[in-house]
Amino acid sequence: MFGWPAKLMFRASWGKPRCAHFVYATLTLSLFAIVWNMFLGHFLRQQKIHEYFTIPLFKNDNTTESVYLFKNDSITGSDYMLKNDSPTEYASFVTSTSCSPWHTLNTDPTLSGFIRNANLFLTLERQWWHEGKYMTRNLPYGIKGSEEIIRQILIKTKSHMPAEIDRLPCKRCVVVGNGNSLRQSLLGGVINKYNVVIRLNNAPVRGYEQDVGNKTTLRIFYPESANKELAIENNPNTLFVLIPFKAVDVYWLKAILYNESKVVNGFWKNPPTINSLDPSKVRILSPIYLQQAMETLLHQPNSFHKKEHLWPTTGFLAITVALNYCDEVDVAGFGYPLNQKDGLIHYYDQLKMTMMSRSVHNITEEHVYLKKLQSTGIIRYLT
Repeated sequence: MFGWPAKLMFRASWGKPRCAHFVYATLTLSLFAIVWNMFLGHFLRQQKIHEYFTIPLFKNDNTTESVYLFKNDSITGSDYMLKNDSPTEYASFVTSTSCSPWHTLNTDPTLSGFIRNANLFLTLERQWWHEGKYMTRNLPYGIKGSEEIIRQILIKTKSHMPAEIDRLPCKRCVVVGNGNSLRQSLLGGVINKYNVVIRLNNAPVRGYEQDVGNKTTLRIFYPESANKELAIENNPNTLFVLIPFKAVDVYWLKAILYNESKVVNGFWKNPPTINSLDPSKVRILSPIYLQQAMETLLHQPNSFHKKEHLWPTTGFLAITVALNYCDEVDVAGFGYPLNQKDGLIHYYDQLKMTMMSRSVHNITEEHVYLKKLQSTGIIRYLT
């Protein structure tokens, strides 16, 4: 392939100085190399690259993680390492051998009346549904009228966290929000270090690994916010945690688990048809956490009785869950651009704050409360 340009360097039959031929040959080889690299790079980007790479996630860190690269993924092994020093302080915090449980702090009055309950999911193992507080309220604050459907779901599914996480002496958790502050944050490696990574709704990780990581322990969602293809944005051991806001939500889940006719009515947006959902990876979040979020944390008990429901955001609910289960709670990607009408909401799209005008969430109240938790050291913001 390279024989003919090389010969030009030594042929003198042209009647020109040898140096001219040398320059010509060098330029020809350089041009050929550039074109070849462009072709090769394009070829590789078009292939279905599905490989595991073991790479360092932090500068001066010998710890490695398995990073899954997807087809057309713009992130290479070398790119995945943090490109600046700013997140390294978080890395050392996450991997520290000392534990600083938030619940050992003097948190009054920020968490006045808050009682930790680590039984995150509904279960058949305890007769919890005979308790009056669950039987007198409809979903999402109780199970009145949905007892039998929920029982059938629980027969198929499980109700516990993975044993290897349950037995950890210090559970370090990060709740990854969907906020625009994650864009270009370079926190992906840091997020992957946590024992528990909680993600929300259908927020993507594919193509955003450098900023948001690719580890997912819990994916908290409701039908309208579910991922159609679960394997693309999650891990093989991810648990899918349903928030049943309304009765039709549990009918939708039961139809999937029992391979019944698709439930399509009663939603504000058509939920996806989920294929290949492993029942052993499905959980139903206990109503206690919505009660905690609204009554104990946001101090809005009257929301149960209002015709226009006011519900906590999935993110605020996920932090409530983390406070119950985790010893250390960090958050990333939280906060709306409250004073910017054209401010971007998410790290993965171009939706603006104007889309929140009809929201059923009190995002200002949630923001103020989370900042109180931050100021008292109960949670920590990464972004």
